[in-house]
Amino acid sequence: MSDELLIKQNGRILEARFNREDGACSDAMAAELSAAMLSAHETSDMVLLRSAGPDFCTGRARNADAGKPDPEAYSRRAEYDSIFNCYKAIRNAQVPIVGVIEGRCMGFGTAVAALVRRVLRQQHGNIQYPGDRPQRHANYGDVGAL
Repeated sequence: MSDELLIKQNGRILEARFNREDGACSDAMAAELSAAMLSAHETSDMVLLRSAGPDFCTGRARNADAGKPDPEAYSRRAEYDSIFNCYKAIRNAQVPIVGVIEGRCMGFGTAVAALVRRVLRQQHGNIQYPGDRPQRHANYGDVGAL
């Protein structure tokens, strides 16, 4: 387990926290989150997914050792496997996943928020959907606010 994704068992609740200062989620974090979501049912009745920092998730970050991206989209498909596998793991998890959105939620974070079973949005949580202008505070699709 890395320091960028904190996973802790709290009784029958599995707590997963994004823990990067820049708020992004690396490919390695996505792969680690996938494994945790696919095995969560073995020890947990639910997963609570949130951030340790002020923002839920500000998007995807390439692994530091990934090198320069190939300019050809077709050649880059394998680069996104960890991200798409994470989406699939969240969708196929055998226990409900609740996302607590605090601060900014963009890119990868928005996709995760759309896939979890329930979203609890903190009063200052801001989910930005593609096409949103920065000054617009999107709150549609939220289940509740804390």
